[in-house]
Amino acid sequence: MDDKARELVRSYRDAERTWIKDQGTRAASSALEDCSLHYGELAFVLAGLKPAVLIQLPSAALTRQFYLQVLQPHLVQHHSFASSGLECQMITRSVRSPEMPLTGWVLVWSKDSVRSHPPIQETLDLLCPSSEVPQSASTEILVSESDLAALLDIPGRLPESEVEIRKMIEVSYWQQDASVASPVLLTAFAAQPEQLPDIQAHFKRYKERVSSLFGITLKLHLQSMAA
Repeated sequence: MDDKARELVRSYRDAERTWIKDQGTRAASSALEDCSLHYGELAFVLAGLKPAVLIQLPSAALTRQFYLQVLQPHLVQHHSFASSGLECQMITRSVRSPEMPLTGWVLVWSKDSVRSHPPIQETLDLLCPSSEVPQSASTEILVSESDLAALLDIPGRLPESEVEIRKMIEVSYWQQDASVASPVLLTAFAAQPEQLPDIQAHFKRYKERVSSLFGITLKLHLQSMAA
């Protein structure tokens, strides 16, 4: 599986980079470049580190194009996808987190990781049910931030008060090694100072696993939001 996982990440990474460069205007391409690329998150899922990744680009139209032009042909239809244990679906239900709507986002998940954690399976079923579940046009499903954090294996959380906003820390994991010309942002999330020990342990686990499996060297960056 290791060779197939590496091949799948490499194929997806190359297609993702090419698609971004091929976007029509320099402004659109710049907006995409400012987002983290998603190949690192895919590697984390394939490594068994996180159950799922949510993919969203700056607009719903770009997200849909990305789903049809990159995820479908270069991930779902890749010959290693069937044995990877992954699933990939666009969220079509009316569903949101407390912060934002999630309809039109794309969810990629590991069937094995989700299956072994029933609470995570419940969250997944709200986003991408295994069968068509009737939903009232006036009903919007709410998924909590804590349930999303468990699904995405995020060891931080968003601030819940003005005090926590001032204390907030922006955490990011970057690829920084000889295979990239400059550091590449792979994932980022918000956290509170008391969560830093858990984040250090989380980063250590991710760094060791993706280094041995994919040859990716991770660097941790912490940025205080305090004025």
